[in-house]
Amino acid sequence: ILGIGACLGLTAVAPAIGRYFRSDEVGAVVGVTALSFLISPWSVVPSAILQRQFRFKAASLADFLGGITSATLAIVLAFRGYSYWALIYTQLAGLFVDMAAKVVFSRWRPSFRFSWPAFKELSSFGLGIQTKRLLEYGAQNLDNLLVGRTIGIAALGLYDKAFVTTQHLLQTLNLGPAVSFRIFSILQDDPARFRRAYQKVLLTIGIIAIPRLAFCIAVAPQLFEVMYGRNWLAAVPAFQ
Repeated sequence: ILGIGACLGLTAVAPAIGRYFRSDEVGAVVGVTALSFLISPWSVVPSAILQRQFRFKAASLADFLGGITSATLAIVLAFRGYSYWALIYTQLAGLFVDMAAKVVFSRWRPSFRFSWPAFKELSSFGLGIQTKRLLEYGAQNLDNLLVGRTIGIAALGLYDKAFVTTQHLLQTLNLGPAVSFRIFSILQDDPARFRRAYQKVLLTIGIIAIPRLAFCIAVAPQLFEVMYGRNWLAAVPAFQ
């Protein structure tokens, strides 16, 4: 229900978003990407089931299938002249494949029965988590609103490429937060072991991350040219 509401709401305000960024293309893209809110909610419960059952192999396989579908389709559509729409369509396709795989692997089927006691029990915790996520999303994207509005969509593309590349690097250094969370959950009743495990994780991340990030900063021009091409070299200063 929340996904349907988000999809309809974004579709309704898409023209206004396009006017804000002074780009009709942005409004059209928002209207189509809003469909993701009809897909992603169906993967929430299967993802939780796979994590609770420690089936990380199945969850990783689902992520891989979604990613390889998105990447392959993006290349095909780009060669066929779909321009930036190739990225939009492949994002939706990747989400759908990821969701379908997790539903199959978890063997979860929705019952379409509503329980007020369950809703009350979950909402007291879930509303706080959802509020936190909304505030985080707003904080992380406020700069995009300002850059896109004041400097333009082309500059926002360069800025976003730098930010996304940085996020990808950081995500590869977190040593699997889901696995670490499960380990810490098991050790939570043993403060001494918990403290040692937490310190080892932080030390390992620090030893790996600091030299790696320093290296990426030093070779950023070459890194961007290899990964994205010379047209994206203007994003290097923001990345650094």
